[in-house]
Formats: sequence, C-alpha cells, structure tokens
Amino acid sequence: MQASSSRSSHLSEVFYKIYETEGFLRLWRGVSSVVLGCVPAHAAYFSIYEMGKRKFNIESNNEMYLFSTMLTGGMATISHDFIMTPMDGT
Repeated sequence: MQASSSRSSHLSEVFYKIYETEGFLRLWRGVSSVVLGCVPAHAAYFSIYEMGKRKFNIESNNEMYLFSTMLTGGMATISHDFIMTPMDGT
C-alpha cells in the first residue's frame, strides 16, 4: 500500500482495490504465523513475569525495588521477543 503509485485518501478504497485485484484472502496473508507466535510468546512473557514477581517479592511490599522490577520486566520481555521476533519475520 505504501509503494502504490495511486494516492488514495481512504483506507476502504485501498482494501477494496486489494480485494478486487487479488482476492479477500490476500488481506490476511501472513496473519497465521503471527497468531501462532503470539500464544507461546505471551505465555512465556506472563509466566516469567509472574515468577519474577514471586521470586523478588515485588508485590508483597509497598517499597519500590528498582533493580528487581527492571530485571523481572527485562527477562519477561526478552523471553517474549525471543519467540515473537522470528515469527514476525516470516
């Protein structure tokens, strides 16, 4: 859509042109790999995040633990991206 030489002001016109020339299923090309990657990536993210919160007792105290919070969030994000990045590139 970005490389198209015709400038369309409405997204609906662009979707109609794709539908008209290439078919309805072309709009959903590549979605299956992203969906298949999202489930395990989010499961890893939330599992590691919750495990880190329990391990560092982040929610049990009202004090702010900067390092343990950063470490927990970082580990969860890395686990998510480790799964999702290869799936997003396909």
